Amino acid sequence: MTIVLFGLLGSGKSTIGKLIAHDLHHTFVEMDYLISHSLGDVRPQDVSDAVWKECQVEVSKDLSVQRDLVIAGSGNIVENDLNILYFRDHAEDLHIIYIDATTETLLARNAGNDAEKSRALRTHLEELRKKREGLYRFFADTVIETDNKTPRQIANEILSYVRQ
Repeated sequence: MTIVLFGLLGSGKSTIGKLIAHDLHHTFVEMDYLISHSLGDVRPQDVSDAVWKECQVEVSKDLSVQRDLVIAGSGNIVENDLNILYFRDHAEDLHIIYIDATTETLLARNAGNDAEKSRALRTHLEELRKKREGLYRFFADTVIETDNKTPRQIANEILSYVRQ
C-alpha cells in the first residue's frame, strides 16, 4: 500500500504521516527532504521553482514504484500533473489523501501568537489555497478535515479509510 498525503503548510502531513506509517509498519517519506537532498541539501528558496519542480517529478517517479510507503507530499505536488500520474500509473493499492484545515487552524499551527508572522502567513496561505485547493480536491481520493482533531484522531480516520 502507498499513501500520499498532501495539503497546505501546517496541515499535518508529516505528523500524521509518521503515525500512519508506524501503525502500518510502512516507511515514512518526506518528499521535500528527498528533493532537497537530491539537489545538494538546499532549501526550496535557494533554487529556482523550475529546478525544484523538475526534481520533484523525478522523486515522484522514483517513489511511485516503491511499496509500503506513507509519503508527505510537497505542498505544490499537485501543480504538475506528472507527479500524480506517476503514482496513479505505478503505485499498487494507492490512496491519495488531501488533509484540509481552515486558514485559522493553519495559522494557529504555524504562527502561534506572533501577530506579525500571522498577518504575513495569512496572505501566503490564502494565495496558496486559491492556487491549489481545486487541484488538491481534484486529485485526492478523499478529503480529511482536520480542524479540532488531534493528530491521532486524524491518523485513525485515514487508517479506517484505507482499510476499507
